[in-house]
Amino acid sequence: MATRVDIFAAALHHGARVAEVAEMDLSYTPPLGSPWDAVQLAAQRWEILGATTMFV
Repeated sequence: MATRVDIFAAALHHGARVAEVAEMDLSYTPPLGSPWDAVQLAAQRWEILGATTMFV
């Protein structure tokens, strides 16, 4: 959960757009996790639905 908060904090700090959040290069542990975080998956879905406004 703390990692997801960090993702949102970084996006807010840098004024990231949805597309930029979807493409963030995040670290992960292959045996324990997915290369795509839930935040990124949500941002990708948001893009598909046509929401290209600011993340905030």
